Amino acid sequence: MIERFRASPIVRVCRVLFFFACLALSVQLFQRSLSAYLPRDFTAAHEFDALADWKGARLLLQGKSPYTKEGLALMGQDSMGHPPTTPFWYLPLADFDKSVAAQVSSALTLFLLPLQVILCARALRFPVPFATGLLVSAAVFSTAWFKYHYDVIQYSEAIAFLYVLAWLFLRQGRDAQAGGLLGAALTLKLFPGLMLVFLLVARRFRALFAAVASYLAVALVMTRAYGFGSWVEFFRQQGKISDDWLGVLQNSSLPGLVVRFATPACVAQGHPTRRATLISLGLSLVLVALAAWSSRAQLADARDRDPRAIDLPFALFVLLSAFLNAWAWEHYFVLTIQPLFVLLATLYGAWWATLKRWCAGGCSRRRLQLVSAVALLGMACVVLTVRALNADFRERDALLSLWFKYHSEFYHRHMHWLEIANFACWILPICACFLGIALTRNQAALGRARAPDG
Repeated sequence: MIERFRASPIVRVCRVLFFFACLALSVQLFQRSLSAYLPRDFTAAHEFDALADWKGARLLLQGKSPYTKEGLALMGQDSMGHPPTTPFWYLPLADFDKSVAAQVSSALTLFLLPLQVILCARALRFPVPFATGLLVSAAVFSTAWFKYHYDVIQYSEAIAFLYVLAWLFLRQGRDAQAGGLLGAALTLKLFPGLMLVFLLVARRFRALFAAVASYLAVALVMTRAYGFGSWVEFFRQQGKISDDWLGVLQNSSLPGLVVRFATPACVAQGHPTRRATLISLGLSLVLVALAAWSSRAQLADARDRDPRAIDLPFALFVLLSAFLNAWAWEHYFVLTIQPLFVLLATLYGAWWATLKRWCAGGCSRRRLQLVSAVALLGMACVVLTVRALNADFRERDALLSLWFKYHSEFYHRHMHWLEIANFACWILPICACFLGIALTRNQAALGRARAPDG
C-alpha cells in the first residue's frame, strides 16, 4: 500500500506544469505591481525611519550626536526612534546624498525579499523552490503593506532576512554564524532581543555568545562615537514616542492591543497607562514562558537528533519578537513569511506521515482523524493569516476619519474589521505554531515509543 506514495512520471509532469504556471502568474503579478515601486523619485523621500539613521551617520562624521538637542535640530526632528547602533549601517553611505542612500536601502529590500522566500522554500523542500519562491515574492510585492515598507524605507526585510539566515545556520549546527546574524539584527532594532532569549531556552550557548559579541562590537563603536549619553537620551525619548504612537490604529502589537481595549480607536486615540503596561508585560511573560515550555521537546530533539526540529520553535519566537514589541507596523508583516512556510511544511508533513502510517496499519483511524483535525485547524489559521495580509490597510485610517465625521455604522464596522485583520496577522500564526508544536511533539513521542519494536 505504501507504493502508492512513490513518485511517478505523472508527478514529474505535474512539477513541470507547476513551474510554468508559477512563472506565468509571477510575471503577471510583477507586471501589475512593479509600476508602484519603479521608477521612484527618491529626492522627495521622507527623512524619517531609515533615512533618520543616514542623517545620524552624517552627524557622526561631524563629531555630533543625533540624540542631543543640537543634533536633533540639525536633523529637523524632535526625537530619534532607533538605538545608537542603527546608524552604524549607514556609515558607508554617509558621504552620499539622500537620494543615493534611499535608493540603496530600497534596492536592498527588493533584492532580499525574493532571496529570503526562495531560501525558505528550498530549505523546507517545497515543490520547485525557485518557482514557488518567485510566485510568493510576486504576491508579496502586490500587497499594500509591502508597498508601505518600500515607501517608508524601513529595515524589517533586512531583519527578516537575517532571521532566515540564522535559522538555516542553526539547522546546520553552525551556531556561531547564526548567533552573529541575530546580534546584527539586534543592532538594527531592539525587538530581535527576544531571539537571544530563544537561544538561551534552546541551550545554544555558542550562538548566544556570538550574538552578544557581535552586538557589543557595534554598540561599543557607536557608543565611543556618540558617547554613553546617547543611550540615556535614546531611552528618555522613548517615553514621548510611546505616548504618541502606542495607541494609534496602525499599531498591531500586543501592547497596542491592550491600550486599544482600554480606549477603542473609534472613541479616541489611546495612550499608555501604568495598568496597561503591567498587563502587557504580564501577558508577554506568559506567552514567552508558554512558548519556551511547549518547545522544550523539539529544542532537545534539535540538539540531539534532528536539527530540523528547531523550525517551529524558531518560527514561534520570530512572531513573538515582533508581536510583543511596543509597536508592530505593517512593514513588520514581512517577518511572518518564514513562520508561514514552516507552518505549511510542518502541518502538511505531520498529516502525510500519519496517513502513510495508517495505510501501513501503524496507527488507528481515530488517530488519523485527530491529526487531520489539528492539521486542518492549523491550516485554517494559515489561510486566514494570508487573507488578512492581503487586506488594504490604507483604507483603515480613512474609514476612521469618515466614522468621526459622519458616524455611519458602515464605516465603523469596516474600520474594526480591518483593525481585527491587523492583529490577526500575528495572533493566528502564533496560535498555529502552538498547534503545530503540540502535533509534532505527539508525533515524535509516538515515533520514539515504536522505535524499540522496529
